[in-house]
Formats: sequence, structure tokens, C-alpha cells
Amino acid sequence: MVKLVKAAQSVPMTTISHDTVPRIMHFWGPWCASYGTMYVFWQGTTPTLSVVDPEMIKDIMSTKLGCFHRGALVAKTLEEFVGRGFLTVEDNEWMYHRRIINSTFHIEKLKGLVGTMVASTNKLMKRWKTLYQEDTWLEVDVVTP
Repeated sequence: MVKLVKAAQSVPMTTISHDTVPRIMHFWGPWCASYGTMYVFWQGTTPTLSVVDPEMIKDIMSTKLGCFHRGALVAKTLEEFVGRGFLTVEDNEWMYHRRIINSTFHIEKLKGLVGTMVASTNKLMKRWKTLYQEDTWLEVDVVTP
């Protein structure tokens, strides 16, 4: 693990990319390549099941509630990035959050928002393009409430 961390951190980030997994979870790529879409690894004395297959994740999240838990380290790391909510809470609190947001993600409601999302994204991209010149870097700070 230490070797993987050093290897990931020794390579500078030459481009801005949303593919943050190799940088943050440097072990994930090699382990998925070696062990497949589902494997067990240890976090100290705790065995951890890693599931990468989207269909299996969907099944686990919809039918096996309470059988699988995020590890404390995973929950804490996620919470630092996305805050406390649907992705980080467990059990009854997760069911409460799921019940609240469930109707929001019905396909017909999402279809109605596509135009707004495209317009908003295009507006943001135009703004960034005015700030960016070919031979310079552009750093964007994202602040959420």
C-alpha cells in the first residue's frame, strides 16, 4: 500500500481532470484489475468488501439495506468531500434521506430538467473559456454553502 501511495504521489498532475480515483484511491485501479469487480481487503483488523459493479451496487443499495456498511474511514473521507447526507449516512438515517429524495429522481422529472442543466453547463463553460488561455493554467475554487 505504501508503495502505491508513493507511486501515485510521485507523478505530478499535468492536466486538470475529473478522474480523481487514481489520485485519491490509488490502490483501487490495480486491485480491480487484479481481483475483479468485487474483492475483500483489510482496513486494519476490519475486512472490507469492495464492490465496483454498478448492477450489484444497485442491488445492494435497494434490497440489502443493513447488511453492508461503509467503513468509518470511507464515510469520513466521503463526508469531507460531499458533506453529511445520503452518501455518508447509514441504516435508518439513510432510509430517511432516501425517502425524501426518491421522488426527485424519477425519469420523467429528470427529463424536464435536461434543458436547464445543459443551459447552466454551457453558461459555466463559456465563463471558464473566457478566463482560460491556451498556455496558462486555470484553477477554479468551488465553494458550497
